[in-house]
Amino acid sequence: MAEYCRRTGMQLSEGQVAEVNLEAEKFVSRAAALLDRGYLVTVDYGSERDELWGRPDRRLGTLRAFYRHQMVDDVLARPGEQDLTTTIDWTQIQKAGARAGLRTLRFERLDQFIGASVGAIMGRMMREKHDSVEMLRFTTSAREMFLPNGLASYFHVLVQEKLAQP
Repeated sequence: MAEYCRRTGMQLSEGQVAEVNLEAEKFVSRAAALLDRGYLVTVDYGSERDELWGRPDRRLGTLRAFYRHQMVDDVLARPGEQDLTTTIDWTQIQKAGARAGLRTLRFERLDQFIGASVGAIMGRMMREKHDSVEMLRFTTSAREMFLPNGLASYFHVLVQEKLAQP
């Protein structure tokens, strides 16, 4: 942890909390080592490091709990019954990839990444489906994946490439 703080220049103010996932760097390194050449695609919700450490609303970190799809204030209320999560540091993931020989090709919100593709697929499905109830169900759930400010706008896609070594 001390090496990570030194390497990143992490300096928190008194009382500030920040989560650090050292295993994320190991994961990226292991994934890159498995590739002779190819792509590593990572999808998650997160922020760049400056935003994670610098925003006033993140002074107490990003640790949160979910129970039955609802956010819970007390992260220790139901051990083993609720999901705990934090916001990942995309700067950390990109830099870990660079150290492992990966080059960033794309980094953008998920809705922007898939928006055009999902729109084309929906158009084709609308032409092929004749059941209006089924089509309504599909379009209602699919729109969350590509409409601005939908669920997918909270997620990012990082595409990194490893080139073959000569």
